[in-house]
Amino acid sequence: MLLSSFRDQMASKSEQNLSCPVCHEIFKDPVLLSCSHSFCRACLQSWWTEKAIKDCPFCKRISSKVIHFYKGNNKKGF
Repeated sequence: MLLSSFRDQMASKSEQNLSCPVCHEIFKDPVLLSCSHSFCRACLQSWWTEKAIKDCPFCKRISSKVIHFYKGNNKKGF
């Protein structure tokens, strides 16, 4: 019983770590900001479209760069 509870807790934490704080879904085309917070690329683009300043939706720090997590060298800019 204890092991089962531990597994459930670990699975929940893993899912939280892989979820976008904007849409609360598993990351789709994830990006990492300079503050170390991650988001879906589309969520971040949507957030920044509505803002004059490119800040982090989570901590509000201004972002100096975006790191894309994808395979290959296909560079897509914001």
